[in-house]
Amino acid sequence: DDDDDDDDGNSPKSSAQGDDIGTKFNDVMARFQSWKEAKEEAEEKERQAREKDKEVERQKKEAVEKLILAHARAHSEEIRKTKEQQQESGRRLIRHQVEEPKRAEASSL
Repeated sequence: DDDDDDDDGNSPKSSAQGDDIGTKFNDVMARFQSWKEAKEEAEEKERQAREKDKEVERQKKEAVEKLILAHARAHSEEIRKTKEQQQESGRRLIRHQVEEPKRAEASSL
């Protein structure tokens, strides 16, 4: 037997092929690891963006609620002032109706 193969199959040729396969495997695994890390990073960024969107929506909702409350308070205050003005006008009218006859009566005396 003149070929270079040993009985265990470790010829110089098969050893070089094994190294080449090992190198390719390591390259594939490295690329897979890079892809996996990039994918995880992208998913984390998406998660953070969703959280930020939720926070922005919460703040918008809170701002709208505050605006509605402020408007309601202002409207309520406006109604209160209008009622006070109406009551005061009513009191003046009553005083006028009560005092006018008294003045007329006093001036006729």
